[in-house]
Amino acid sequence: MGDLKAAQEAVKVAVTALDKAAEKGIIQRNNAARRKSRLVKKLNQLEALAPAPVEAKAKAVEAETKKAEKPKAEKPKAKAKAKAKAKPKATKAEPKKAKETKKKAAPKKLDAEA
Repeated sequence: MGDLKAAQEAVKVAVTALDKAAEKGIIQRNNAARRKSRLVKKLNQLEALAPAPVEAKAKAVEAETKKAEKPKAEKPKAKAKAKAKAKPKATKAEPKKAKETKKKAAPKKLDAEA
């Protein structure tokens, strides 16, 4: 477990350093994102291989049994039917009429003689 915690801290420090380097323009933003993604991917693989703590497993089992014990409340069907009846059915919209475009009058020319 010590290795996992050390790896998590190292990834955290590395991600911060990559963000700072990208912010300062030392490396490109996408390059930093790619490197962070690879680091986190490796960390996740390490976490998957590490044995889970006994306490966490016990809590997970306990939570699953509580979920299984709770009966789900039934939804009233009458309300759903009433809502379906209350909504009007969609009708096809009539095609829109083409708008007539008004032609703008040409600007008046000013006579220089007048």
